[in-house]
Amino acid sequence: AQEGAIVGKDGWLFTTEELEQTAGFENNIATTAERIVQVDAAMAARGIKLVPLLVPDKAEIYADMLGMRRPDQITERRELLLRIQSDRGVHVLDATRALRDAMQTQDVFMQSDTHWSPHGSQAVANEIAQAVARTDIQLTPATLTTHQEDSVAFDGDLLRFVPTGALRPLIGPKQEKITRFTTNIETNGGLFDDPTVDVALVGTSFSARAEWHFAGFLKQALGADLINFAQEGQGPFAPMTAFLKSDAYKNKPPKLVIWEIPVRYTSKDMNP
Repeated sequence: AQEGAIVGKDGWLFTTEELEQTAGFENNIATTAERIVQVDAAMAARGIKLVPLLVPDKAEIYADMLGMRRPDQITERRELLLRIQSDRGVHVLDATRALRDAMQTQDVFMQSDTHWSPHGSQAVANEIAQAVARTDIQLTPATLTTHQEDSVAFDGDLLRFVPTGALRPLIGPKQEKITRFTTNIETNGGLFDDPTVDVALVGTSFSARAEWHFAGFLKQALGADLINFAQEGQGPFAPMTAFLKSDAYKNKPPKLVIWEIPVRYTSKDMNP
């Protein structure tokens, strides 16, 4: 692979971004934790429930396919952040268990891509819904239907680091397939048919890109509509900053905000 990716076993590809040990590694994690605390406090003051969702590294979930040992700092990163958050009294929903359980039946990350598969995103959506069900949040109910569509050829974002060109059918990586889904809302039980949306999703391309159908699976699992404020290519912190400045947050705040945060961003400098 060219710089930026790692070729693992059986054609599995990984981003080197997950293994980067940047300057100020632990300080950056502490800064991330403090940012989550600040956002949680700001939302709690307005009666909004924040669910920070920590998405583990693909290289952690599929460490056996990585083909190399991850540095100690990297293997400890997720638990370090969770420990700091716990000490600060903020509960973070860790998606690791849901993904490990779901990988027993299907791949939860795409082999040629940085991101989760629809199967993985659906498992995490269900985990979030179970966590929300244990709270006293009452969401405006909606009737939704999710349909599985066709499977189509899929080329992941990591393939640009292994440009095998015309030799690909012979030496790989193999062509992946991805199943497409649609989620349609039939009713949304607001007063006098005025649609009410109580949920906001904020995050990265894990939430923004249609291929993973995370927002759709979340709607179905929660039984409620949502507005997706996730952005591609901005990391998890810039979209949250933009959301906090938005008219939607200031003038018609939701009851529930789900903030999707990939682990690999938590040790980066937020203001490089």
